[in-house]
Amino acid sequence: METLNSAGTVNCASYGLDGGNDSWNFQHCSATTNAESLDEAQALSSLLSSKTFPNAGQLAASDVFNNFRPLLPAPLLPIPRTKLGRGHRHRQRTQFRREIKIEANTLLRQLNAMDCGLRNSRTSSRQSGLPSVECGIGALSPAVRRLHSLAQAMAATAVQERRACSCDKLPGAQVTASLIRADVKERYTFVTRSHNQVPLDPWSIDDPPPGWPTVGMLHSLPADERAFYEKEENVADYCHKSKIIVDQLETRYAFIGGTYDNYITYLNRDDVDPTLWHYELASDVHATAGVAAVAKKSGMQRKLITACSSNCMFAEATGRSSLGMAGSSALAQTFVPGGSCSAASFDESNAFTAVVTPTWMWRWFAAPPVRAGDVWTRLPSSLRAKCSVASWVSPCYTRLAMGASHSVHVLMAVNIETIGRALWRSRNSAPFERMMEERASLRNRTSTGTFASSSRRTTIGDGSWHTHAKSTDCQRCASHDQVAAPTLWTSGSMQ
Repeated sequence: METLNSAGTVNCASYGLDGGNDSWNFQHCSATTNAESLDEAQALSSLLSSKTFPNAGQLAASDVFNNFRPLLPAPLLPIPRTKLGRGHRHRQRTQFRREIKIEANTLLRQLNAMDCGLRNSRTSSRQSGLPSVECGIGALSPAVRRLHSLAQAMAATAVQERRACSCDKLPGAQVTASLIRADVKERYTFVTRSHNQVPLDPWSIDDPPPGWPTVGMLHSLPADERAFYEKEENVADYCHKSKIIVDQLETRYAFIGGTYDNYITYLNRDDVDPTLWHYELASDVHATAGVAAVAKKSGMQRKLITACSSNCMFAEATGRSSLGMAGSSALAQTFVPGGSCSAASFDESNAFTAVVTPTWMWRWFAAPPVRAGDVWTRLPSSLRAKCSVASWVSPCYTRLAMGASHSVHVLMAVNIETIGRALWRSRNSAPFERMMEERASLRNRTSTGTFASSSRRTTIGDGSWHTHAKSTDCQRCASHDQVAAPTLWTSGSMQ
């Protein structure tokens, strides 16, 4: 709406409903006009001074509809450009303003798309008549300027949130830095983290409690691997190895990833399996490894044994197995005639810690030594008899060390052997549904009194059930491998 004040300036009014008092208010913008429309503008000004909305005749008389400009489609905001020869901080501020303007234009385009609807000649003509933002703010109506302000405010909030969670589209250098976990020092300068270790917290180390189930490494390995790992001379390779290099490795990597007090507190924890460490005199161990910790997703810490010196002295483990990561290729080459298949998977908790290594291997994975008096209650009686509280003793790790070169190979060999044994033992077992049907049938026969004599039910090699009297010698059972698990002895008083 346009009104004219006494100075000959036209006031363009934009109506809006005030929800508080149900009255109509308006905003003003200024433009010049001639004095011929003074009477009409004064009449409109008196009309607007009232708190009732003018009727259609009054609006038509004030020539509002001829000068009506719709709010949508709204013009887009100009994108600022970075001037050359400016500093890094200026470029960062300009980039932040550019992101806000680009996000605000995205919101404006969505509003314009909702206003335009289907593309036709009317919407095209409306968009072609839009004023340019670059020609000046005065050419825009107050409503459009208010819309731009709201869009920029919402865009600034979105850009800040995206930057906080790193969800925005980063340039190539920034993406590379995030992938390699490098710290951004400047715009194109990154500093790679030297290590991912965190200070050792004695109460955050995620170690198994007392009584945690374990398996013997030699007992769980297949026959060929068991024959190799049961003798120290097969694993420890002294050929072409330098004692100076081993000492240098221990000097550099046999450290504690925390304070000595935290290290002693961890070794004296009562909620950790006491068989996890075995103590020997520091002079009797073969190699010393470091003890470090890395953060886990759960907030706890994972213990690492940096066994660099023992890895140098051990024989290569790469030639004993070729694990590889062929799971995806094997799945892609699988042909399923029925169109669907079922698969089962499992995960292991504290898998490395559950494998007890042979005793000869313990002295090759000794942690940094401590005073015997600090862990006196943890020492065996045989060691107390030949040392004093001031003697240096080394905690020897009795499980698979995550930093050892043979650990992954040994763990996979144990897993494959264990799964193979379980599948081989269950090869002749009857399906679960058939077993339950047979048990239900036996219960029914017992309840009706028709099952009078003692009998034996056995599963033979072809998976079929075979029932006969317990005292009868059956040639069919003798000619097949019998499975002890499903064998059921029943009598007339079967429960």
